[in-house]
This record gives sequence, structure tokens and C-alpha cells, in this order.
Amino acid sequence: MPIDRQVRYALGAEYLQNDALTICAELVYADYGKARIDATGYAGRYSSNDLIFFSVNANWKLGK
Repeated sequence: MPIDRQVRYALGAEYLQNDALTICAELVYADYGKARIDATGYAGRYSSNDLIFFSVNANWKLGK
């Protein structure tokens, strides 16, 4: 992946369902700039080099 620079924006949330269950979510936008690749088989300039990540997870705590 060509990376010229990195600028990331992230937003996350956590919801406590009860003492045993926590649910979390995260959204990340990553801007990697305008990099250039010069390699055999693929080369070029990439004017739009960004990604969006989204994740959800749950944490279940067993009895104490």
C-alpha cells in the first residue's frame, strides 16, 4: 500500500449492557496522501488513497 502521509480520524463508543456484558464499536477514517508506486508490474500515482475501518466487539465477563 503506498503511503505518502498518514492522517487518521477515529470515533468510538462503549455501551455497558450490564455488569457482565460490554459492547464496543469503532469507526476510523485514514487518509494516506497521494503516493506514487514505481514497481515492476504495477506503477502509478494514486490521487485517492484512503481507507475506512469499522469494528464491533463484545466483552463478556464470567462470574467473579
